[in-house]
Amino acid sequence: MLTSVAFGEGRLNVDIPQDRAALVYDVKSDEIMYSQNSHVRMYPASTTKLMTALVAMDYVDLDEKVVPGREVLFISADSSRADLASGSEISTRDLLAATLLPSGNDAANALAVHVGRIATGDENLDAQRALEDFLELMNKKAEKLGLEGSNFVNPHGLHHDQHYTTAYDLLKITMKFLENDYLASLVSKAHYRSEDGTYEFYNTNVFLHERLEDIWYLYSSGTNPNYSPYVTGVKTGFTSMAGRCLVFSAAKDDKELVGIVLGSDLNNLYREGFLLMDSVFEETDYIDTFDEGEKVAVIEVKTGYFGKTQTAALVNAEKVYYLLPKESLSDVTFEINVDESKLKEVDGIYHVQTMIDPGDEIGTVSTIYDGEVLFEKPIYASEGFKEIKILPLILSIAAAAFLTLLIAAVIVRRMEKR
Repeated sequence: MLTSVAFGEGRLNVDIPQDRAALVYDVKSDEIMYSQNSHVRMYPASTTKLMTALVAMDYVDLDEKVVPGREVLFISADSSRADLASGSEISTRDLLAATLLPSGNDAANALAVHVGRIATGDENLDAQRALEDFLELMNKKAEKLGLEGSNFVNPHGLHHDQHYTTAYDLLKITMKFLENDYLASLVSKAHYRSEDGTYEFYNTNVFLHERLEDIWYLYSSGTNPNYSPYVTGVKTGFTSMAGRCLVFSAAKDDKELVGIVLGSDLNNLYREGFLLMDSVFEETDYIDTFDEGEKVAVIEVKTGYFGKTQTAALVNAEKVYYLLPKESLSDVTFEINVDESKLKEVDGIYHVQTMIDPGDEIGTVSTIYDGEVLFEKPIYASEGFKEIKILPLILSIAAAAFLTLLIAAVIVRRMEKR
């Protein structure tokens, strides 16, 4: 999964300042379309909470109750908060919302302590110790996900020199996060209200809000120029050291993508997000490749020297999705390559060289652009053919004829002796 590219690479031209880490990933083709500094260690700020929620979902039941304690105070005075009160009961469902939408650092701590106690089986475990146990779970999860550039020292993302990730690792976290239907649905909400009406949270993701009044930290009003009807999540983050961070998912027509920008600023963060989004949605399209099971060619096949000629379909085995700039699509060509050890072409007729069963792979179809093979996939025969080798057949006929002549000669000689 996730084909990686290095700084400033990819099939797209995106004008983002070089001090950012950025990438855009196309879900259907499973490819990173543009990548900039994607393996450089960056401070993730509150995008950390994607990992916090992901770890929590391994242990919690959404309807279980949590009573936050003094851990809600283990944060700086200027932290983003969900305004949880120590000693007040809250469901895990609402606690996840409090962590992910308003980006409450108090909620992240409460969630982490709750999970730490569950994981150790000690519901009375000291809050600080429970936090430490949760961090072990975070880093074990990172190892399991194959994250090579990440280290987590808190569940919320407040700055620490040893708390870091990469855009590439964050993409892996996000894709795993979005596999969970509840989490994916939760971060798509601009506004959340708990079932009992006790809690109400607004998402910090500017892309999701039509009105500026709903984005508390902008202190503004009116129509939101950065609203996008195509964005479906995921998480924002900010510290003075991390800068403005954004992970977003979006869907339009037949395309789905995930975009990441780390180390930006408030004036440019969403503009840069739009650049990544539009580079895929507006400037590219999928190559019109063959569908799975679609005929790619019909050929004439002959089984042996005396066999009759019949038609057979060559069928594509696997559908491939591959994005190119729209202006390049007309230059794509396809090339069919038949395995000569199975079917040998002579003057436009294919002669069977070995036994072929229906569904046997007999070659490939290559997709070519600008003289380069972009990818190739197997093709198979729509029906089977039996091998009838010419030489053994001729030798058999000759042997039979020779034996007949020999017998005839013996008979003649015996008659002459009489």
